[in-house]
Amino acid sequence: MKQILFWIPRGFMVIYILFISLFALDAFESQYTIWEKAIGFMIHISPSVLLAVILVFSWKKPAVGAVGFLVMSIFFTILVHGPSAGIGFYILVTPALIGSLLFLLEHRRSHRHTGRPRHDSGEHS
Repeated sequence: MKQILFWIPRGFMVIYILFISLFALDAFESQYTIWEKAIGFMIHISPSVLLAVILVFSWKKPAVGAVGFLVMSIFFTILVHGPSAGIGFYILVTPALIGSLLFLLEHRRSHRHTGRPRHDSGEHS
């Protein structure tokens, strides 16, 4: 069970980051110069980069993922102007919020009752 709770949030966020990274490719379909397209791509890929940085820092500290992905879901809500923006809102915000909850579950499981990381070695203290 420990391994499942470890890998589900990380795998989910990797898939989510790859998915939203695909939207950055739209920058190359415009009629702009190559430099303008490159700048557009960098702007469009920046949310994926931020999410990847949060994922790297939360790999061993799930509390960082819980807070970081929650902050990103709030940022995305502000960015797309809330639910009135339509399906794009849900595609962008919901997975970040789910990732935050998954990391929170892992953090809570590993710090149950004591406030310290729990070791599943079979010994009881």
